[in-house]
This record gives sequence, C-alpha cells and structure tokens, in this order.
Amino acid sequence: MAEQTIGQALSEAAARYGDREGFTFADRRLSFNDVDRESDDVARALLGFGIKRGDRVAVWMANHSPYAALYFGLLKIGAVLVPLSTRLRPDELTFGLQKAGATVFIFKRESKGRTDYGDVLLETLPELAGAQPGALHSERVPQLRTVVDIADTPMAGTLSFGEFLARGKNVSAADLAAAENVVEPRDEAVIMYTSGTTSLPKGARLYHEGILHSARWSNSCIRLSDTDVYFTVQPVYHSGGAIGALIRPIVSGCRLVTQPYFDPGEALAAMEAEGVTTMSGLQPHYVEYLNHPSLPQRKLKVERGFAMCPPDLLWTISEKMGIEGLVTGCCMTETHLYGTNTTLDDSREVRFNTNGRANPNVEVEIRDPEDGTLLGREEDGEIYLRVPHPM
Repeated sequence: MAEQTIGQALSEAAARYGDREGFTFADRRLSFNDVDRESDDVARALLGFGIKRGDRVAVWMANHSPYAALYFGLLKIGAVLVPLSTRLRPDELTFGLQKAGATVFIFKRESKGRTDYGDVLLETLPELAGAQPGALHSERVPQLRTVVDIADTPMAGTLSFGEFLARGKNVSAADLAAAENVVEPRDEAVIMYTSGTTSLPKGARLYHEGILHSARWSNSCIRLSDTDVYFTVQPVYHSGGAIGALIRPIVSGCRLVTQPYFDPGEALAAMEAEGVTTMSGLQPHYVEYLNHPSLPQRKLKVERGFAMCPPDLLWTISEKMGIEGLVTGCCMTETHLYGTNTTLDDSREVRFNTNGRANPNVEVEIRDPEDGTLLGREEDGEIYLRVPHPM
C-alpha cells in the first residue's frame, strides 16, 4: 500500500463507510462522515487562528467525543497534536506546554475525583483569569496565546468550543484543500510524552505513515475487520489510544467503543451492551475485570484481544473471560508500537507464553548492557530493535 497521511486515510474511510457508526463515545455516537465533517470544521478553525503545517497544538482531555474531530482536524492540515495526560500536576503541565511550544491549548474543564482541571490550569497559567480570550500573556508559557475550554460553561479567559470553531467560518474549502495538499506521509503528526520514571518525560515525535503502518499491522494480528466492535479505554494521551484507538476504525472499518475514564464495572457493562467482539488493555485493566463482582453475570461476546500481560494472567483471562484469541507483544511508543507480536496464526502455547516474533522488517537483538556484546539464546540482556518506522 502506498504511504498516506492520516487525513487521506480518514477521507477514504468516510467514502467507504459513510454514515455507519464508527466511534462510540460515552457522550456521543459518531459516524465516519460525522468525524470527517467535524474534523474539517476544526481544521478550518485552526487555519483561522493561523495554525499551519508543523505548528503544535496541545490537547488536555480524557476520551470525550470532541477528541475525534480535534485529532483528525489537526492532522488534516499538518499541525502536530500534543496530547497531555489528564493526570498531570501543575509543574508537569507547565513542563509539557513549555517543551511543546504550543500556541493553542484545548481542554475540558471538569472534575474527576479530587482533581478539578480548571484549578490545575490556573496554577499553571495564573494570568488566564484576567486575560482576554485569545490574548493570553503567560510568564511561564510565553508562546501560548489561545486557550479553548470545550466545557458547556467555559472558564474565564478561554474561548468556548463554539467560538473557536467560528474562527473558521471565513476559511474556504479551497483554503482547506490547499493546506491538506502540502501534508506528507512522513510529516510529524503526534508528540507523545513517554517515560519519566527516571527523569522528566521525553516527547516521542511520531509521524503519519508510522502510525498508520503500525495500526494496520496490529489489526492484522487479531484479524480486525469492518464487522468488529473494538473496545479500549486507553486514553489518546497514551500511544495505545493515539495509535491503538482512534486510528483503528479508519484502517479497518471497525466500530470503536471507548470511555473517558477507566471504571471496570462500567467497562464490562459497555462491552456487553455494545456487543464488543475485540478489545485491548494492559495488565491492570484485565486484573480489574477479573476481580469485578459483575463479571460472572456479563454475557460478553469478546472473541479476540490484545493483552499486554504475563503468561499466567493470559491463561486466566482466557479461562475466566472466555477470550480465546489473545495476542500480545513487545513494543514502545518510540517505534510507533511496532516491535514483536504473536498473531492468531500462532498456537495458544506460543500466544500465551511468548512475546511472539519480530514484526515484518524489524530486527531484534539482545546485547550486554555494559559493552553492547551480542548475547546468545537464554541470556539476559538489553533489547535492541531496528524498525522501519522509528520516531
């Protein structure tokens, strides 16, 4: 397949699937055409604010329905999405905004547990309370000018989502097409902050074709198709959401079901109600599902799934959740989640006890972490990957 931009891939999906539901959020259901049209509106608004190819826009929000239009609208015109974790403290949010160099910041004020995102933002940008919307002057983040709050009642100093979109009213279809036409498949698409366990987070710079290529390959590992309903709660600020959630419908035609925050009981209820056939998750997700008291009563239809878990847990998931088609792998954000995988063509013993084999065009070596010496079978060392789509 020829290399594509993510905007081109969305256009193809909209032409193929049209008004079929492709994105099921907790607050709204969206067809492929809905996402295509609404992302055009976002793209026009960004052009109206002077955002162009290569400019960075930060988004700080859980998996709410506007994220689809923001994600694809940004990437259609070659702007770079910087998704920030909703768990950030004020100092971490300041660091992310400073490093990203974003001039536009989009968020949703809401409360989750003891956290009010508006309060966190005001600690980061105290000047916001007295600013004219669209004319912020921040001492800590001097390049940031525009803050958009998509909440029903936006904070002082911010633009509402409607006001933001209105900026695109005078941007013509020809202007939008011209902006889209200059975007290249190897252009930067997403800056994903990752790691941070031993130092400050690093921004992995991911690009259009790398994201698409990885999603297509991993879809093939579980035979994801346009008849599937795919569930994940991995957020867009995680590579599992930015690559493994929003992209899957446009490259496979499946319907994505996601939720803004992880609650195991609500997730199991959604899987049952929506007829989920395929899912993905990390070890903590599956542990919570297995331990939830409602699991035995749920009539789940899940047949296949990604599970980044150790062998004993994979066997338990299969036994207690009835998911026979589990696959796993070893990958990282910096490789666009490309590395090693098991596939449904492998036996259960291989799928449940190994991380699979190297993906196509990937080389894997185990080396001595001290001197880089290549090690033999069964020797412990550091994993080296050479991939076709590194950051």
